[in-house]
Amino acid sequence: MYIRSVDLDKLLILIVSEETACDLIQRAHSYPQIKAIFIVPRTKFKNELLAKWSDYVRIVPINELATRMNSFKSRWLRNEFERFHFDLFNTTESIGRTSSDLNGEFLTSQYLIHVIISLTPSVKDKDEFVNQCTNALKKYNPGLLKDVQEFRNDYTPSDALTYYTKPTFFFKELNMALRTRNVECLFLFRFFIRDIFDQLTQKQCQHSVRVYRGQRMQKEERHLLEQSIGQLISMNSFFSTSLNRKVALQYLGDTNIQPKKMNKTEMYEEYVLFEIYANPECRSRPFAIIEKNSAVSEEQEVLFGAGAIFHLKSVHCEDQGDGHHPIWIFQIELANGEEHELKYHFNHFHYNYANEELIKLSFSSFGLLLCNMEKYKFGSQLFRRILRNVSSNNLVEQARCQKIMGHITSAQHYVDIDVTRAMVACQKYNFKGGVICLYDKAKLYQQILQYQMDNKDNDEIVATCRKYGDEDPQLWIQALSYFSKLKSADGCRKEIQQILKYIDENDLLSPLLVIQTLSNNESTSLDLLKDYLIRKLRSEQTQIEKDQTEIRRFRQETGDIIKKIKTLETGPTLCQDPKCSACKMDLDLPCIHFFCEHSFHEHCAYAIESATSSEIIYECPLCSGDNRKWLDLINSQRPDKDIHETFHRELDKEQDKFGVVAEFLGRRLFDKE
Repeated sequence: MYIRSVDLDKLLILIVSEETACDLIQRAHSYPQIKAIFIVPRTKFKNELLAKWSDYVRIVPINELATRMNSFKSRWLRNEFERFHFDLFNTTESIGRTSSDLNGEFLTSQYLIHVIISLTPSVKDKDEFVNQCTNALKKYNPGLLKDVQEFRNDYTPSDALTYYTKPTFFFKELNMALRTRNVECLFLFRFFIRDIFDQLTQKQCQHSVRVYRGQRMQKEERHLLEQSIGQLISMNSFFSTSLNRKVALQYLGDTNIQPKKMNKTEMYEEYVLFEIYANPECRSRPFAIIEKNSAVSEEQEVLFGAGAIFHLKSVHCEDQGDGHHPIWIFQIELANGEEHELKYHFNHFHYNYANEELIKLSFSSFGLLLCNMEKYKFGSQLFRRILRNVSSNNLVEQARCQKIMGHITSAQHYVDIDVTRAMVACQKYNFKGGVICLYDKAKLYQQILQYQMDNKDNDEIVATCRKYGDEDPQLWIQALSYFSKLKSADGCRKEIQQILKYIDENDLLSPLLVIQTLSNNESTSLDLLKDYLIRKLRSEQTQIEKDQTEIRRFRQETGDIIKKIKTLETGPTLCQDPKCSACKMDLDLPCIHFFCEHSFHEHCAYAIESATSSEIIYECPLCSGDNRKWLDLINSQRPDKDIHETFHRELDKEQDKFGVVAEFLGRRLFDKE
């Protein structure tokens, strides 16, 4: 009776003797609250039911009971807290939009994890983590201090997976930091994350596996995944799966529909099962079977490193029968992180967003990434820390840190800079970086380009166009004009071709103007323009074919409309609908029929007063909206039509043609509102 009274969303673990086990195992499937049955045997217990219910039943010696129960509870809670956050990557997205949309979120998460696990380790990392945890827990949760003390005394890098699966606060905080991209917390966890990755790499599966993961998620999330079939998905936290499909389904919880007991969150949740195929030959995050390190070895757990990337292959919905929620099955496959499309976008992101210095992957690199993510406060703290550890003889590194800290301060608007005086000082001492920074602050991008042209910084000119060209496309035209005037175009062939490609893609100049611009340089050869002209001619030919197709379609539609108008003017229109198109009731007199073949009761039709008489005019309620749009468009074009007709009439009549043009322009008759 007690089991029946327990809410279905509760977790029940039964501890039974071997005498009562058989009866309970047979009835366990009727109670979804029961998640596990622990049998404490006095002898060697064997039963044929165990083969069927082995996913739920565990035979545990009495001396191991407390430990195994805590471990099972920990694993269950770990699955609850591990509601992973994912990012999607659209492989068909334009490269130019990568840093500002969903692809940008995907790449930022990937790069953040990459930098974290690549930072140079230090023996002080663990002490820093323990001290920070101790200070925080003293204030908010002193009961967890014993876990921190145990970690300080016993933890070694080879224990990373064991501590990850233990019932401590580490797991919850780590995955929360990964899901939310909490860089301060991830920086403290950096040694722990790296140790987990190292262990997964050492234990990497050497053969392909098919694993499963049960997950409840919001309808919007499931719909987003369904719309992204064929694209890539990144799991931003460590991704726990099982070789056993039944275990994964068990963690979905009860699928019974109980509207009266569901809270608002549960009402909008759906049940999802991921079927995952993973091939170790894919160069991606490591994955390993961790049952020897896991607190719950029976589950055959396979753990994927944070940031693992998968292909979304297919989706279908499995009906569970009356009274049960359906389960959405997503089939995904481990993706190769070195795929051409993904690597191309990643390199572009690295160049434009993460700064080239991140290749070194040092603490300074991490600080630069923080600045680009606009985490200025933590970035400033990190560079102060770096500055304290820089040797007094290393003046270059000191100056570099001070410069970056100055950029951070400027970005936070802590200092009000007198731009005019600063510009004078920078130009006086030929401080190029300062001049460009001040122009950038004032958004004077063309002045930046002109300054680089004056200093003949050809490499920087194209980089500036890439950086600011989306905001000011005229920069590309300005750059083309500059390169076209150089004495030898051969030395800047690469730059000219890059500029021509951008101008072509964004249609900034007509081909004639491009040719005229480059003709200023006698050394410019036709070979330099060959690729551009071929692309342009092909594009124009394609556009001509599209226009011709549209013209033929419009001609046919116009002919059909003319025939229809003639039929309406001269022939009868038969209205056969016996019901009113508005209220759907049977028509009776008085009723009104329209040429659009809609019929209405008189009181259901729109009645408007005529502007020229007292007569009442009726409009079809279903078609009046579209009709008014067309009438408004025609009426708006009538004044222009009258002006143009008057202009041409006066132009034909008068001998002083220029005088007529001047008069109409002077009266601003051709101005558009």
